[in-house]
This record gives sequence, structure tokens and C-alpha cells, in this order.
Amino acid sequence: MQSTAMCWGFGVDDGWFDIVWDLSSKLEPLIQKFIDENPNVEMHPRASQVKEKFGGLRFYMTHTSDEISDLIGKAEALSYKTCENCGNPGEERSNGWISTRCDDCQKAWEDGQWKEIQKMIKKHDL
Repeated sequence: MQSTAMCWGFGVDDGWFDIVWDLSSKLEPLIQKFIDENPNVEMHPRASQVKEKFGGLRFYMTHTSDEISDLIGKAEALSYKTCENCGNPGEERSNGWISTRCDDCQKAWEDGQWKEIQKMIKKHDL
């Protein structure tokens, strides 16, 4: 790891895929604009870490702007309303660990059936 933590990949579950994808597609032209306007700068903006923390998405960049920060803030806010596991509407839950889950995923977690729900998600490609 030299300048980012991306060597560990994305530290979020599949339910936030659409949030991360949408954010990334909005950031890409802004990053390209930065590169075009600053051809001699060696460090271009890029994701340095993407993870879950305290039940919400954290999307860290090596460099940022007000526009980039605003987009990241909106995506992070949306994550608090989206089940990290399946992508359905969710809310913050705490069972010793803060996470954002829908009612079904929370029940599966409480019932100790979490491995079964993960299999179901993968089987049905949710």
C-alpha cells in the first residue's frame, strides 16, 4: 500500500453496489476534467478507500473539490437509507455493531441465519 487502501478492494457489501456505481460514474468526468486542466500534476484524484463505517458508506479520495465532496456526501447519506446487504430500503441498526439493514436482513441477522441470507442473495443475484 503506497498511497491508497484500495489494495484491499471495496469494503462494502453488494447492497450498496448501485450507490458506489452511480457515484463513480458521476466522479469520472470530474476527474477527467481535472486531469485535462492539470496535465503536469502527478497525483490525480482517485478513490483511496471505500468502506463501511458506523453503518454508512465512506468514500475517500486522494484529492477532492467542492463538487466531488458534494457528490460523495449525497452518496454517503443515501447509504444510511439503503440496506448494505441487499439494496432494499433500510435503516441504521445496532447490535453491538452499527449497520444499515432492511427488516428482512436484520431478522436474518438476529436469527443467526445470516449465512443463509447471503446464499439467497447470491443465488438470486440480488
